[in-house]
Amino acid sequence: MILLKFFVACLFAMCANLEKETSPQELKRSSLGPMVQRPIVSVPMKQRPLVTVQQRPHVVAKSSYTEMKFGLNLEMMYVEGGTFLMGATSGQESDVKTSFDEGPVHEVTLSDFYIGQTEVTQGQWKIVMGTEPYGFKGDDYPVVGVSWYDAVQFCEKLSQMTGRYYRLLTEAEWEYAARGGNKSRQCKYAGSNDIDEVAWYAGNSEILLDIDYPNIGIHPVREKKTNELSVYGMSGNVWEWCSDWFDNYSSSSAVNPKGAVNGSNRVIRGGSYSDSIWYCRVSARYRSLPGNRYNNLGFRVACSAK
Repeated sequence: MILLKFFVACLFAMCANLEKETSPQELKRSSLGPMVQRPIVSVPMKQRPLVTVQQRPHVVAKSSYTEMKFGLNLEMMYVEGGTFLMGATSGQESDVKTSFDEGPVHEVTLSDFYIGQTEVTQGQWKIVMGTEPYGFKGDDYPVVGVSWYDAVQFCEKLSQMTGRYYRLLTEAEWEYAARGGNKSRQCKYAGSNDIDEVAWYAGNSEILLDIDYPNIGIHPVREKKTNELSVYGMSGNVWEWCSDWFDNYSSSSAVNPKGAVNGSNRVIRGGSYSDSIWYCRVSARYRSLPGNRYNNLGFRVACSAK
């Protein structure tokens, strides 16, 4: 009897164990032993660079500027380089036969540069050189009575004052700018075929050769119309020194020519208030000893565009 009770008790305990719900986790533990927790490994995605649109380099368009330091108010006009025919091209004929100095016509290619909108004025000369210019008439008049050496010295001092490299124009740059650069309308004079629109010359200026009244025919800058590059006075009023030694032209094409290696005379361009229209044509050229000073001869500055 005692054995029967023991058997019934064991059977009852086994049934109770079978009724107990077993979770899947417990099954795993029982079958596989304790579950080992695997660390969560954060596998970074392959780093992809940010997708950027490749932009064109930001090109700052070259433009004209004004040199304001020390009150100079020196306006410099940007001239885009190009290729042109230099010399007595069609349309440059005058009432007298075109000078042999203006031929042969030849092709010239120039880089970009800046050119003074006007000749250097008497006021600018005083600021840079610290001296009263010859025959002073007013700050807005072009400086005259300066030699080629004086003009070069002015450029050197101006460069030191401003930190930019100023110089005289080459003869090729001068003619290219006078013709209007790549905006040229192929005018006989700098900006027009009507000289009275753009120039002071012997036909419209008061001329009095009197030692007590120097520069009587000279006029302030900006009184006439500009040319295609918005540059004043490249025909008439005062002659302008160029950097080149004077020499005959070659028929060969040239790139950024700087003239002869040596010589006796420097190039002057543009004509003046005391000259005929023949000298005011954009192809007309003349010369002077670099040490000479005249009351109708000045200059304007240039600056290379980098």
